[in-house]
Amino acid sequence: MTKYLKMNAKSLLTNPYILFWSILFIEFWVFMYAYIFGNYIPQVEEAVRNYTATSYGNLLMLSLSGAAVTIGSSLLYSSRSIRFVTKYTKLSPSSFLFENLVSSILALLAMAKQGGMKLSELPNNLPQRYTASDRLQAFPSENSQALLRSLASSSVAVQEFLDDCCGKSTGRDQTDGLRLQFANGEILHLRPSGNAPELRCYAEADTQVRADELVRTCLSRIRGTIALPLNT
Repeated sequence: MTKYLKMNAKSLLTNPYILFWSILFIEFWVFMYAYIFGNYIPQVEEAVRNYTATSYGNLLMLSLSGAAVTIGSSLLYSSRSIRFVTKYTKLSPSSFLFENLVSSILALLAMAKQGGMKLSELPNNLPQRYTASDRLQAFPSENSQALLRSLASSSVAVQEFLDDCCGKSTGRDQTDGLRLQFANGEILHLRPSGNAPELRCYAEADTQVRADELVRTCLSRIRGTIALPLNT
């Protein structure tokens, strides 16, 4: 199994919509079959056996169909841009899919030839990147915006806030919150939640331990600056 396939499988298996429809939704019907519908079944062995078999069959059908619908919706959502590409250009859907497939294969073959290695060895040369994330709850949106404006103002503000924790800041991106890049390749991303009074922090580093440390350090500095309780 390739890393790309693992990544996609992981994203599907951790998709909250899939978890809802294939797990929580089914748990509801398990409760209904066990404690509601079962009360109307005669306490006869054959009737109970038939009811149990029917319940298991229905639950299995609901679980698989719920997961299938959600996966199908996810795939449709991720590929919805294709219709705009094919509508406003001369590119047909079949050509788009074919060229996308061929270009991906050619790119991998070119990379393998350039590095003098097998295709299976390509993932070994990719940089090791690890991510971590956490959040501050009950953190007002206006506090988040004020903090991000302050850090986005200059590299000096970032340096003073993090106290050389990440080294020299080399870039700032405000497309979605504030994404800070550092000379050592590490990344910190601060983003206010869009539907709750929370400030989210994401980190990328060469090791999982370092990524976790970056998130803890950043949120600790924010707690100290804003004077939040430690259990937020």
